Amino acid sequence: MAGCAVLIVNFQNCAPGFAPLSLSASSVNGLLSAPLATDAASLSVENVCGANYGAGFVPIHRLTNAEYNHTVHDLLATSLTPADAFPPDLVAPNGFTNESSQLKIFDDLMVHYYDAAVLLAGELVANKSNPGSAYQSWLGCGGTTATARVACAQKFVRGFGAKAYRRPLTEGGVTAEYDSLMQVYAGAADFDSAIKDVVTAVLISPKFLFLNFAGPVANTGFNLNPYQLASRLSYFIWESLPDDELFALAANGTLGDPTVLRAQMKRMLSDSKSQRLVRTLRDEWLGLGTLATSPVAGLDDSLRLAMVQESGLFLQDLVDRDASLISVVSANYSFVNQALALLYGLKISTADANQFVRADLSATPRMGVLTQASLLTATSGEPTNTHPVKRGKWVTRQIMCDEPPPPPPGIPVVTPGSTDGQSIRQKLEAHTSNPACTSCHVTMDAVGFALENFDPLGRYRTTYAGTTVAVDAHGTLYGTTFSDAKGLVGALATAPAVRTCLPLKWMNFALARTASGADDLCVAGVIGKMNLTATSKLSDLVGQIVLSHQFRAQAQETP
Repeated sequence: MAGCAVLIVNFQNCAPGFAPLSLSASSVNGLLSAPLATDAASLSVENVCGANYGAGFVPIHRLTNAEYNHTVHDLLATSLTPADAFPPDLVAPNGFTNESSQLKIFDDLMVHYYDAAVLLAGELVANKSNPGSAYQSWLGCGGTTATARVACAQKFVRGFGAKAYRRPLTEGGVTAEYDSLMQVYAGAADFDSAIKDVVTAVLISPKFLFLNFAGPVANTGFNLNPYQLASRLSYFIWESLPDDELFALAANGTLGDPTVLRAQMKRMLSDSKSQRLVRTLRDEWLGLGTLATSPVAGLDDSLRLAMVQESGLFLQDLVDRDASLISVVSANYSFVNQALALLYGLKISTADANQFVRADLSATPRMGVLTQASLLTATSGEPTNTHPVKRGKWVTRQIMCDEPPPPPPGIPVVTPGSTDGQSIRQKLEAHTSNPACTSCHVTMDAVGFALENFDPLGRYRTTYAGTTVAVDAHGTLYGTTFSDAKGLVGALATAPAVRTCLPLKWMNFALARTASGADDLCVAGVIGKMNLTATSKLSDLVGQIVLSHQFRAQAQETP
């Protein structure tokens, strides 16, 4: 198995690119903080960032565990999820597990890949008699003669291999992909054994396990070829391989047409497979993966799962209705069942207590994801006390893209809870009087204090439990003073930093890399400025991401 790992590592063909513009982060912010031009048509990525803004570099990309499961499901119509037993993928600093640069290969993982390939190949053949099975779909050509079986195998190898490798197989020569797989076929004792061997060989091939965005010429920038573009789009929205329609557009060379590419993006967002993207955004962008799988002290499991489901339904509704991404922050509605309605002080009428319905939050102290019970619980810091710094840090990182540095050494930790008559606000204000702490805490604390009206499980409160100490949620952000969470949301919804950050988070996932260069920030800022209004559509924002150089091209790897 060590040889397999070496083979895959050596498979990397580093791709090259566009020289980035010399835009500093401060100059980007200056461009994007100006009022929106009256002539919105004059605002475009090219006009602001330059016609040849940098595309960015993405190294060879190993399929994440989620991508592996989705890919084999779509390829083989299997309900098996072999990657559940693989070593877990690391979470990158940007919060996602699909960061290409840290998706490494190692011997233990190769053992899992081999075992999974054998399992999946065996299932394919075992279900050969089942109507509508993947075997019948791929190998319905059959035949009773040796000539017919070979012809069927040739058709299968070309079709299955191209689907799995996400491009046509090379042919002609002993080292060509088609010819090599036919050699595997020829080495087995009978037809079904040969098919199992071919499927196993395909599923342990680097060409299946990796997405490779290498270019035709070393050390030059290039646009992705149609098959690479199809894969980048499908693994962004579906976390899986291109379907037949997308593959056909790649084959006829029309996928690169902006009108065609945008139409495919909209089609794919409306497909049920986009639920995979929604789940990843829920678990990794909103950070609810742990809450979805791990019990919380003092919280009933059914309510915990309902909290997570609320956030998932909220994001799915945003995609289904093609609503503005700014709704993530500012929506005055959500989805609740009876238990959540009770938690939120709402009255709903449903025959089934577990049924979720859309609820108007206009008359409540809640808006958007920041006041959903799932997020408030996941960021509360402690089972019995809230910690404004932890909630504030989440918002500054995930909504404002402002990463606070680690605290200086020797600074004591502020613990919540009132054992000395001081509120958490009083403790933190004393803490941040230290100049070493002020610069980081001034924003984090203001955001966290605004959410203090919600207890560790997201219930609304005006005083701290067991005390008469009143909650003080006032603060100032971006020059706007507010007194509660709704006021905070108002400040965030119009902030240039937020309008850059939200597209940037989606770009991180779409590109499978951390979009952090000046050109990345410029592109995200323009996209946000154009498409983060109350009336804009999610598909317009996503469309501009997939039409950007970042998405459609590959830059030179920097040493």
